[in-house]
Amino acid sequence: MALPPYPVPPAPRTWSPGDQVLTSRLRADLGNAALLFANRPLFAGSQTTTGQAVSGDGVPVVIDTELVDGWQAHTIPSAIVAARFPGWYLVDGYIETTPISSADTFRAFLETTQSGVAADPAGGRGPGNGVNDQGYTVSDLVQMDPATGDHLALFALCDAACDIVTATLKSEWVALPTSLGYATGTVVPAPAPAAPWPPGRGTVIASIGGIPAGATSVTVQSAAGIVPGGTLGLDYLAGVAVSPMAETVTVTSVAGNTIGITAALYPHGGTASPGAVAVPVSAVFLNQQVRDLINFSAYPPVFRAYNSGSLLLPTSAFSVGSPIGVDTVTVDNFGGFAGSSYEFPVSGVYYVAGVIAGTGFLPTSGTLVAGLSISGGQVLWGDGVTTSSTQVAATVRRHVRVTAGQTVQLYGSQNSGETQSLLFGSDAGARLIAVFRSF
Repeated sequence: MALPPYPVPPAPRTWSPGDQVLTSRLRADLGNAALLFANRPLFAGSQTTTGQAVSGDGVPVVIDTELVDGWQAHTIPSAIVAARFPGWYLVDGYIETTPISSADTFRAFLETTQSGVAADPAGGRGPGNGVNDQGYTVSDLVQMDPATGDHLALFALCDAACDIVTATLKSEWVALPTSLGYATGTVVPAPAPAAPWPPGRGTVIASIGGIPAGATSVTVQSAAGIVPGGTLGLDYLAGVAVSPMAETVTVTSVAGNTIGITAALYPHGGTASPGAVAVPVSAVFLNQQVRDLINFSAYPPVFRAYNSGSLLLPTSAFSVGSPIGVDTVTVDNFGGFAGSSYEFPVSGVYYVAGVIAGTGFLPTSGTLVAGLSISGGQVLWGDGVTTSSTQVAATVRRHVRVTAGQTVQLYGSQNSGETQSLLFGSDAGARLIAVFRSF
């Protein structure tokens, strides 16, 4: 659907027993959420025609082609992408340049400005070979607030002169903010699978002979819309009592079409009564199927952590690697930090990315590679960079399907022949991010 009008941060109603299920209330929650999730803030653009020259200090990369920009976050040919909605943004960039010599290095990084304070999260960096183009990626998770003019840009640094061959930048809103003091999302640790809405006329008792007084379970023809904690109307049809024994019971469990209930006072079904079962749209149902699903979609698991202290990476033949710990958390809204790795709190597909950076390598001959391991399994290696007497950095990015409880660990490998020191800190050091993408 067309924008504007733009949606606002979801804040779905918590339903209570006795609340009227009004169309206006449902529209407020579902309509706004549907508008946001169908048109989530997303910018994707590239530099395709400029051929920008880069020399010396980092320069912002001009974005001259817009692929997606439904929220008008960018103006051609600016390098800046503004925040139009509060929350966490998953940012990915790539820069490819003309050849540079082995005595020079090229670096890709982001510059993010939050509340007027700039930061420079590192991406890939390495020397050239004088013959081939080279390209590096950068990925990060950044919280931005339009109220303080937050924005970001892709940056390039070339020790010597080089020209950009191509560059791409994507900035996608993925979660509500966690520390802005407003519009902060609600964690739903284990969202219930979506259940069908109950039919207006309800269902009927399928237990042979009906159920006796005192029964604590009932088999029904259809369990649509029946959830633990909800209410059933025994001998109610479309909200109207159809028997002198009509009563309400609370659902204690659902196993297929067998429904656990609080003890019935009267017999129902069989020859005792018509056996109609009303399935009201309960507060529990609405909180599971409206509030919790909206909250989870607006506030899925996101994680960012980095290493804040010195690390040494031993030399080894590729593909032997060493785990790289992260010890300082930027965001972890589902409490998945596991000491030096991340434990996935919910089963599904995640985007995971990491970067490791080294100080000047001695001797300089060798390769630095970053990787990821899922629960101690085979390392998924990313880009490798030739080591240099100046700083180098390697990146890795993957989509992985995992089950809750599995972990992801950042790894590194280098074969320079000597143990090497890694950089540390929020921007320059080892960094690991994870973002839930889908079930």
